[in-house]
Amino acid sequence: MKKVSVIIPHYNSKLELQNLLKTIPVLEWIDIIVIDDNSNVDIFDLKDRYKHVRFFRLGINKKGAGAARNFGLEKAVGDYFLFA
Repeated sequence: MKKVSVIIPHYNSKLELQNLLKTIPVLEWIDIIVIDDNSNVDIFDLKDRYKHVRFFRLGINKKGAGAARNFGLEKAVGDYFLFA
C-alpha cells in the first residue's frame, strides 16, 4: 500500500495546529510530520496526545515555512506528499 506524508510547518499557532491534527485520520498509511519553526509556544507537550504524529524543531532561529517544508520532506517516508 502506498503511504502519504502530511507535512505541517508550524509557528506560534498551537490551537490551530490541534484543530488541524483532529481532522487528519489516524491510519497506518498516513505519516504526519509537524515541523516547529522555533515558536514562542511549546507544541511538544502534544506528543502524548498525538502519538501517531512526529514532531520536530527546525532550529534555534526562525527560518520560514519553506525551510520547514524542506525539512519535512527530508523526514518524510511516504510515496506521496501533502503540505498542510
